[in-house]
Parts: sequence; structure tokens; C-alpha cells
Amino acid sequence: MQVKVRRLLVLEGIVPEGSVELPEGSRLRDLIRRLEELYGPRVGEELIQEGRLRPDRPVLIGGRGAAGLGGLDAPLRDGVEVVFLVPLAGGASPPADLGRLEARLRGLERVSVAFSGGVDSGLVLAAAARALGPEAVLALTADAPVHPRREVERARSVARWLGVPHLLVPVAVLDDPEFSANPVQRCYLCKLKVFGQLQAVARERGFDLLVDGANASDASDFRPGQTAAQELGVVSPLLELGLGKPRIRELARVVGLPHWALPPQACLATRFPFGRRLTAEALAQVESAEDLLLGLGLSQVRVRHHGDTARIEVLPEERGRVLEHAAGVAEGLRSLGFRFVALDLDGYRPGSLNPG
Repeated sequence: MQVKVRRLLVLEGIVPEGSVELPEGSRLRDLIRRLEELYGPRVGEELIQEGRLRPDRPVLIGGRGAAGLGGLDAPLRDGVEVVFLVPLAGGASPPADLGRLEARLRGLERVSVAFSGGVDSGLVLAAAARALGPEAVLALTADAPVHPRREVERARSVARWLGVPHLLVPVAVLDDPEFSANPVQRCYLCKLKVFGQLQAVARERGFDLLVDGANASDASDFRPGQTAAQELGVVSPLLELGLGKPRIRELARVVGLPHWALPPQACLATRFPFGRRLTAEALAQVESAEDLLLGLGLSQVRVRHHGDTARIEVLPEERGRVLEHAAGVAEGLRSLGFRFVALDLDGYRPGSLNPG
């Protein structure tokens, strides 16, 4: 029979992905022995400790955790996919902060994660999968017009990469006229609806707790959405442990998240001055404009929507690239419905439209 071996990041540089031929009736230990024969003894050293699967090397067999299927004696069938999940990069011992995060999540026993596709919630998702096993974790991503498709697709890709079950949850935030009016408390209204629907889906599937990626760095920003999370009982382990964005990014790199260097992201509603009505068409217009600019290889982009004017914010060191393509950028954004296209000389500033 043939067994598919995928995402062997624990064995990166040792074992390629592909199919392995095994006798009928083989078990996980037989697959590992065969990989040792093909690629050397380091395979077993990375995966087995004291005759058992190493706890920091989660393995999925057909989408289910090997630990619950018999560990090394877990049976394999023809065509089954075996996924060796992400260890710590470089095989290092867990940093203390990562250990604290995993201990906090382990105490919750079973969690759903509000996963936006960003680094913060990505670290929480990876830590939960490591601490609890992928079968005790559910990733939930809100599919709403305020979330760019590129971020939704990234969430799908990262969850698949981690081997964690993942659901997209449609959330019609624009159906709420109070939110669409774009008041100062829009983030509160949005999070109230989004988290409420994620919690409902999670409970339907047997997950009573929802955790998110809110963190200590958010405390210094204008974040009314955190109030909604607290009201709904969403657990914010990064915030509880006092972890801020620089440390989160470092830990995301340590656990091997593929998008650990991703710049901060924010929902598309933040591109509109408070009081300017939010519509599906205007949100899509901003998303398309940013996709065009990101196509130039820019690392961070915001297109602020001021009616018929698009105000572009990029990092100061990347302004020259926009100016090199000024004619194409202006033409492209005008084709999306903007009349005027401006490059903000102050550059990218998080929350530049926030009050105060």
C-alpha cells in the first residue's frame, strides 16, 4: 500500500514530501522505520523519545491525532495521508513565554480560535495545536466584506498547514445599519456580531470556549472591539500573559509559522473616516486598490477612502517605488472609481483615522 507523507517540517531538509510504499497492515512505527531506511536515523531521533512519539511532534493520520489512534501503533491504510506537524524551529527547547502560553491553553482543554490569518491569532492557533493536539482545536475565520480575501485565504492556508480543522463563518456585518453608518464604536459593533457568530458555530461543534489574538500592544491603541470580546467571554491569552507584538512575532518565528514576518493587518473598515457610510462596493474598491499596490512588492499598504479621493499610505522607504509606477497606479485606481489619487507624505501610520 502507499502512504502519503506531507508537511514534514519537523524533518525539513531530511525527508521530502511524497508517497511511501509499505506492506499492508503497517502501522505508524513501520512508516517511521521505512523513513529511517530511506533518509537516515535522524528521522527516528526527531520523532521518537523513550519508545513513544515525542509530545512536541504532533502527527495526524487521515486528519486525526495519532496519539488518539494508538500512537506508534496507529494503523495505516492505503492512500492515507500522514502529516508531521510543526516543531520549534531549530529543535530548540520552548522559550518560557511559549511554555506559559501553552500551559494557559492546556488548562482550557478544548478551544476554538478566532483566526484572522494574522500573526497574533496565528501564534495562539499554533500554540493551541501544540498544547492540546489539533483534534481539540477548531480554527474559525469570519468571512465578511470588511476582511480582504487575501487574509481569508491566508487563514485557510495556515490552518491547513498546521493540520487544524478550519471553518469559514459568513458574517453579514453590513446588514447592521448601525455598523454601516460607521460610528466611532464600529469596532465594538463589528466584534459583537463576529464573535457572537463564531461562538455560536463553535458551540454547535462542541467547543464552549473562543480564544483570540488580542495582546498587550493593543492596550495602547484605540480598540473598542476588546470591550465586546470581554462582554462575550472571549479568552485573550496573549493579553493575559502581557505579550506584545514584538515578542509575539519572535515566538511565531520560533514555532515556524510561515507568515511570522507578516506586517500588522487591519479590517477594511479602518480605511474610512468615521461617519462615512460603509458599503460592499466601497470596501471592495479599497481592497482592489490595495491588491494593485501590493502587486508592486510593497510590504505595507493602506488606501484611505475619502469619497472620490484615494489617499495612499506606504512605508517611507517604499514611497519611491510608488512614484516609479505613479502613472500606472493612478490609472489603476481611477479605473476602480477614484477621481483623485494622492500619496501621503507622512507615510503609513497605524490607525491614522482614529479619533484623537
